[in-house]
Amino acid sequence: MNDENNATGEHITVRAGDGDAQAYLARPAADPGRSEHPGVLLFMDAIGLRPQIEKMARRIASWGYVVLAPNLFYREGTTAETTPAEPLLDEHSRAAFFEHAMPRVHRLTDDKLARDIEAYLTALHGMSGVAASPVGITGYCMGGRLALLAAAEKPDDIGAVALFHTGGLVNDTPQSPHLRVAQVSAELLAYTPTTTARCRPKRSRSSSTP
Repeated sequence: MNDENNATGEHITVRAGDGDAQAYLARPAADPGRSEHPGVLLFMDAIGLRPQIEKMARRIASWGYVVLAPNLFYREGTTAETTPAEPLLDEHSRAAFFEHAMPRVHRLTDDKLARDIEAYLTALHGMSGVAASPVGITGYCMGGRLALLAAAEKPDDIGAVALFHTGGLVNDTPQSPHLRVAQVSAELLAYTPTTTARCRPKRSRSSSTP
């Protein structure tokens, strides 16, 4: 049986920093011996809040967490308007989608995220069955960078952060995300495969390590 089959999920709406955001909420399957579970925020990639992200949320929930995956692009439109209508199975369809997706990514600035993370934490802790303790946060690709920034913004509220296949962590500006690591008090895991060109390490003048 797949892990996600041991969890349930539902589509909800939560209050975000600048308006209402669609979200997906996943919980463990019925557990008579436990009334509360730790909370987790799941930040999507640039392709948006779609069935694959919902599957990820249910898989994490099956391990004993209440997982909230918000539509980070709520300022840009609904999930239907910000996700592809069909799978991106070829270079042409991917290029066409990302022509519109990448400007959305760049418009989700750090100051907007700072307003959102406060609201997402409030929403998560307001869900029934969520333990009153620091939450975990995880993100895939774009979501990994945003998860790191969120953990830096709210070090007392986030106890663990995990980044997967994340790009854009290091650049040559004073705002480079990797410089915020010193502000993170959470346990931190960053996993990036080195077999794809976009994920190979690059030297940065702002970093003392290769």
